[in-house]
Amino acid sequence: MPEDFEKRLLAFAERTMRIKAHCAGEDATRIYLVMPFLELLGYDAGDPSVIVPDHEDGIDFAVMVDRRPAIAIEVTGAARPPTQAYGRLRTYCDAIGTVKLGIATNGVLFDAFIDSQRPNILDAEPFLRIDISRIAGGELDPQSMDLLQMMCAQTYNPEGIAEQAFAIGLRERLKSCLLDEFRSPSEAFCRHILEQIGIRNAKPGVIDQHYRPILKAAMEQAIIVPVIQALRRLPAPVPPAAEIAAAPARPEIRTRPTPAERLGEELAAFGRMKRRSA
Repeated sequence: MPEDFEKRLLAFAERTMRIKAHCAGEDATRIYLVMPFLELLGYDAGDPSVIVPDHEDGIDFAVMVDRRPAIAIEVTGAARPPTQAYGRLRTYCDAIGTVKLGIATNGVLFDAFIDSQRPNILDAEPFLRIDISRIAGGELDPQSMDLLQMMCAQTYNPEGIAEQAFAIGLRERLKSCLLDEFRSPSEAFCRHILEQIGIRNAKPGVIDQHYRPILKAAMEQAIIVPVIQALRRLPAPVPPAAEIAAAPARPEIRTRPTPAERLGEELAAFGRMKRRSA
């Protein structure tokens, strides 16, 4: 993303956080928070052929691309959560076939939806949340910045957004599935892993009593332990030279263990406890 856009985004975020207390109502939020956001993305807020307010009495703003509504924005007041705008946003977008991107916002949180699952039907969950307060604090997530670039007037790319949204949703579902299996391996997962090492037709009772605990312990050793070892190999952060020079000389003292070291100690203690109770 161009550096100039990042600077303007940061300036917009800082301004938003400075004035949001004065934008509790929807009208103030639309005028002072949402329209400047659209201008940041390159859409001319002063041109009613580009940004149409109250389009067909169904949505706060419809952004026109090639003279057709392409982006729909539903607004709540800054004091309310954007989830309260989900219903109207979905109703409008599902009725207008050309709209591919829907945004529900309270001027600080911008929840973006797209039809990555079924054409012309917004996905059930937003694929992206832009939190202006985090951006004002200097957090610029590269993936979010790339998606914002695709929303800009000069580079608007609904197909690219849909592709990224699908990948994001798939990745989140896979993460959730893998975490569930890590916490408590299912019988199907146990059978699949066991088959990879040549153990087939294991009985359910044997899986529950014998194989599942072994598999869970193996997963802990294969995933957690290497992460801890990698963290321990990282060099300790070096303070700036100015801080070193300013620091008063004092006797060497034992520092507190790092989070990685504490986690390693806890895992080692856990392993000893399991061996004693076996």
